Formats: sequence, structure tokens, C-alpha cells
Amino acid sequence: MSVHSFATRAALVLFNAGAVREGCGDVTAAQALYRRVIAGGPLADLAHNQLGVIALERGHQAQAVAHFRDAVAANHVTKAARNNLATTLRDRYASTPDDAVFRAAELQAQSVLGLDSDNRRAFENLARIYYDRGRHGDKAYLLLSDLVVSQGLAVIERTGEGMADLLVIRGLILVERDDVARALRAFNQAVAADADHGDAHMNLALIALRQRNFEHARDSLTVAASSPRHASNIETYLGLGVAYRGLRDFSRAQEAFERAQGLDGKDPRPAYNLGILYSEHVGPAAAAFDRRLSAQALQYFKVFVHKASPYPRYARHVRDANFRIRMIDELLVAVTQGEAIAREVAALEERAHEQREHERTRLLEIEARAQAAVQP
Repeated sequence: MSVHSFATRAALVLFNAGAVREGCGDVTAAQALYRRVIAGGPLADLAHNQLGVIALERGHQAQAVAHFRDAVAANHVTKAARNNLATTLRDRYASTPDDAVFRAAELQAQSVLGLDSDNRRAFENLARIYYDRGRHGDKAYLLLSDLVVSQGLAVIERTGEGMADLLVIRGLILVERDDVARALRAFNQAVAADADHGDAHMNLALIALRQRNFEHARDSLTVAASSPRHASNIETYLGLGVAYRGLRDFSRAQEAFERAQGLDGKDPRPAYNLGILYSEHVGPAAAAFDRRLSAQALQYFKVFVHKASPYPRYARHVRDANFRIRMIDELLVAVTQGEAIAREVAALEERAHEQREHERTRLLEIEARAQAAVQP
């Protein structure tokens, strides 16, 4: 056996041991074994890729990107690490557009297709990065994204692999073009291909909420919430809260908004929605006016204004919240004054009643004395 072959086999043993440890939940031990693989040389790309996946799962995106790039440097024909790098970079670009990040993600996806022209995930990455470029303003890229989707779907028809991800991207492109009917068809096709596809259900729910189809939105969001991608997505629970509110299930609406608040305490939107829930739904639905419900709505709106004021994108809602705060303040003052007046009126009526009783008693006494005086 050659030294090279022996080293490769030894690296494979270490890598497999790391995979077993990782599968058993002992990630620290797995990382140590993957680092030993890297130190040995052979299969370093596989080890770097796994370390990148672990870093990504822990939310360390920059560290993940570094590992994926090291994997590509160790093996230029690797596909898994290039796809992972493209996915990570495209996600970064989607949240923070940057031309260098876009080009790097595009290069990795194109490189995978150069190595494997039927690679479904590479089609998905390329279509998605083009869609995000188009969504951020360069509309010509929406056409490129649609072309990549068509090419990817043609490949899927040949290979028989799943098509849900590409159909979701097609739906998103159609939403950008305001073609809601065809977008719905694409998202429904994605669900038909994968009944539990979180992104497909999420987008179906967003359209359903826009159309005030709260029952459909609730059902789709419930499925989306069971997927790893959307289980901790604040948008999932904001949408569920709106759906339950529309269905007049106020307790579940509150639970959903509070869950959203727990996922991101800095996001002001849950507080605003809770304020709306209490001021426009829970309070008016109560059998009698309850100042505690109005006070709760007031507090939610104040929290929203505090959190949202620094951000121009919330300016309109901040104005609305401030208006509602003034209205609730005035309502509570009016109610307090009304209660004080009611107490005063009640006290006056009580005093008047006591005076009438006193006068009645006095007159009865006079009458009694008069009757006693005329008796023989």
C-alpha cells in the first residue's frame, strides 16, 4: 500500500469517526477529529466543509464561509463545499446587498454547474442570487433568474429529483411582477411536490393574509412553523398572530405575537400588533369597559414607539402609534373624569335621599304630635 493511499484511508477513518460523533451530538469531539483530518492533508476539503456546516448551524456565518473557502482551496472540484459557500453568501447578500458578495456567490454556483451541469442545488443557488439581485432593484436579473429556473426544472424532469425550491423561486419572481395568480399556482405546485415545504407555505400564507383569507394563512403558517427554517422566524409568528386575530381567536393571536417578541426582543412589530390586538379587538369584545385592557394597549404602543423611533421605515406606524397613545390617554382621562362625576352625582343623590328621608321623618313626627294634641 502506498504512503498516499494509507494517509487517505487513515483520514477517512478519522472523518467517519467525526461524522459518527457529530451524529451522536458530540459536536466538540467531532470538530477535534475533523481538525486532525485537516492537519493530515488528505480529505481536508471534506473536513473543512463539515466544520463550516457546524459553524453555520451555530450562527457563525463568517467562520462558516472561511471553512467553505478553505475546502474549495483544498479541492477545486468539490461540489458540496462550493454549494454551501454559494448558499451562505447568497443568504448574506439577501439581507445586506453587496456587489462583491453577489459576484462571489454567482461564481461558486456557476463553478458547480461547470463541474456538474445537472446539479439541482447549484441551479437553486444561482436562481436565488439572481432573484435577490432583481428584488434589490436590477430588474433585468429577474429575467435571468427565471431562465435559470426553467433550465433547472428541465434538468429535474430528466433526473426525477424534487422541484419545490425552484418552483418557490418562480413564485417569488411572479410576485415581484405583481402576477399574484400565477405566483399562487407556482407555490401550490411547490406544495404538491413537497407537502411540508416551509418556504412554499410561508409565501402562500403571505398572499392569503393580503387577501384576508385568514384560515388558509393560519394553516399554511402552521406547516411553515414546523420546518427548521421557519420555526425560529419572527415573520412566521407575526403572520400567525395576524391570522388568529382575523379569526377572532385572540388568545392564540397574543401567544403568537408574544412568541415573535421572544424571538427578537429588538424588533418593534410584535409590540405594535399587540397594541392593535388590545385596542381594536380584545377591549371592544369585552362585555364592559375595562381600563386595564386600554392601559395594556397603551403600554404596548409606548414600547413600540420606543423601539421603532430610530428607524425611518417605521415612521408611518410610529405616527399612528403616537396618535393611538393620545386617543387612549384621552379616553382614560375621560373615563376617570366620568367616574369621578358619577361618584359625585351618586353622593349628591345619596345626600338628597338622606335629606328627603330626614324631612319625611320630621313631618311624620309633626303629624303624630298634631294628632296626639286633638285627641280627647
